[in-house]
Amino acid sequence: KIFNRYGALVYETRGYQNTWDGTANVAYIFQAGLSDNILPSGTYFFRLEIDKNDNSSEVYNGIIQIHK
Repeated sequence: KIFNRYGALVYETRGYQNTWDGTANVAYIFQAGLSDNILPSGTYFFRLEIDKNDNSSEVYNGIIQIHK
């Protein structure tokens, strides 16, 4: 999951394969006139949850910078 600086979810997937290209894939409100789902430059926050074989999970949080 990736969130913007306001805490709004902008990207979510399961079975991630390192293919994210900086576009939103959830309902996200863009500036008027923009509809390409490309996120603007800025700081975003990620939450990565990895399911383990013993029915537990590991959670990692951090930041991602988008520069254009």
